Amino acid sequence: MQHNGQVSSSQGLDEAERERIARRYPPPRIGRTGWIAIIAVLALIAGGTYLWIASFHGNEQVGGSVRGFQTHPDRVDAVIDVYRPDPSRPATCEVFALAENFERVGEVTQLIEPSEANEATVEVTILTYRRSTAVDVEDCEAL
Repeated sequence: MQHNGQVSSSQGLDEAERERIARRYPPPRIGRTGWIAIIAVLALIAGGTYLWIASFHGNEQVGGSVRGFQTHPDRVDAVIDVYRPDPSRPATCEVFALAENFERVGEVTQLIEPSEANEATVEVTILTYRRSTAVDVEDCEAL
């Protein structure tokens, strides 16, 4: 018997064999339209989540940097510069001191009071349990 290149569903199959194959390979529970709808809903949820994150967490941030510091055996006196897009709101910054081996030896959460200027210079004293060699600022945020 030669093959003509075409596939026929009834070629050599009786009714019992067609039923057996249909039971073995049932049609998909969710059709193509269903999958398209599910993907569209998931895309809308992902897009909405992205927009929510961008609008509430993507605002211009408060930033801080160390202008200078003086170390003592049990403390560090530092001067930090803080930039706020909205100076009418208070802000906080984590200021920390590092030892020679980069271990944190002291830290403080510094409150920056509201003012009229976007930039503020603040003096900070950090108590340390070892002599520090560096100071840094991180996690500045408006309250």
